Amino acid sequence: MGSFQPQSVVEEFLESWRETYDHYLKRAKDTEKICRDTLKNHAIQCNVSSRAKGLDSLSAKLYARQKEKNFVYQSREEIIEDITDLSGVRIALYWPNDQEKVDKLLKDTVHIEKIKDVSDRVQNKDQTEDQQRKRRFEWYSATHYIVSVDPGNQKRGPKTKVVEIQVVSVLRNALAEVEHNLVYKPQSGPVSREEHNIIDALSGVVHMAECFLAQLWDSQVEKSRATTGPFGNIYELGLCLSGLVEENYGQKVADLGSLKPLMHLLAKNSLDTPSELERLLVQTRSRRDEFEKAYEGMQPSMSVSIIDHILIEKASEGEPHPKDKLQMIYSTFIWLDELFAPATVWQEKLLSQRCIHDAHDYLPWLGHVRTQDLLEEKIEFTDDETTKLNLIWDWLDSHPERSVQLAFRLCKRGIVRDVKTEYYLFDRAFQIVGDLLSHTA
Repeated sequence: MGSFQPQSVVEEFLESWRETYDHYLKRAKDTEKICRDTLKNHAIQCNVSSRAKGLDSLSAKLYARQKEKNFVYQSREEIIEDITDLSGVRIALYWPNDQEKVDKLLKDTVHIEKIKDVSDRVQNKDQTEDQQRKRRFEWYSATHYIVSVDPGNQKRGPKTKVVEIQVVSVLRNALAEVEHNLVYKPQSGPVSREEHNIIDALSGVVHMAECFLAQLWDSQVEKSRATTGPFGNIYELGLCLSGLVEENYGQKVADLGSLKPLMHLLAKNSLDTPSELERLLVQTRSRRDEFEKAYEGMQPSMSVSIIDHILIEKASEGEPHPKDKLQMIYSTFIWLDELFAPATVWQEKLLSQRCIHDAHDYLPWLGHVRTQDLLEEKIEFTDDETTKLNLIWDWLDSHPERSVQLAFRLCKRGIVRDVKTEYYLFDRAFQIVGDLLSHTA
């Protein structure tokens, strides 16, 4: 009778993968949603997808990794630390020159552990002869961001959950899919020299196409400025604003900021045309010194500067219903976090010494489950809850910091968030505020 052979760490990990797969898939899907929403709000056109690593692919990678590094995994934790793409998100950009914008947004949105520029110029010694054939052109080129998010998908908190976000152009991604199926998963034998040369030539075509896309971008910008009607969507607004900023400021801006609130505000005030946007931008430029002084210590985006110009001198009339007040207060925190990244900057402004107020004692109340339930139509405010609500409302209404004024007045003008479905965004924004309050208590 043969002796018992214990399972290797890799075998145990693969056996348990079926049970943990859904956990890793959910992590990927949650991160995909954060990326998709953030990129859309900044008018970045792309395809965003996600996946957890398939069992066959994971098995092949683990054994190949051991062979490549000439070592054996000693623990489950060692595998998790080494294989960073168990949960993966891919961002495929329509416009390759949006890479710089995406880089900044990811750095503001998620906690980045490591950034890797990945290219197939560097050949893997474990590749077959077919895979190592000389290439005239680069077949795959992307930037991989190894990010960590906590269980609530937040930038802050314990960094225990790792996701790999790949950023690549749509064209380069399509070619990579073709190559992967032909070279790494051949259905009818090894890749022939002729097939290899065809893929190599296609890569050259992709490189040329990306150059033409840069020209097409410029053409789209000019086209967006020539229209006379309202912007059809946030992407048209982004194209037009990009061109106007370059013309009026003499330089391209990597990130215009979140355009979602600007889009709503322009439409609400019948200012959502290229001619009106240009007029606002010229007026905003003439107030640049005043604007920079008002936002001292911050670096507000171009979107914020235009919103500020429209809003800051105008106030809404009438006393909102308590439920509307609560929705506006929640929305204020969400807008602050979206418009004034990184969060540490606006949170310091919000709770600075010159802003101390009795309302600080009641801010933690905003994070209670009962307070969230007050948004429901049938649940009424108690007298004590109304008092807390009004204290926080009055504090925000008289807040001396310009960034807080802007976010709050944006809400008072009716540009509010769907808090019931976006509460997680408030929770993310409010997390450190609660921590700061507890430390100063």
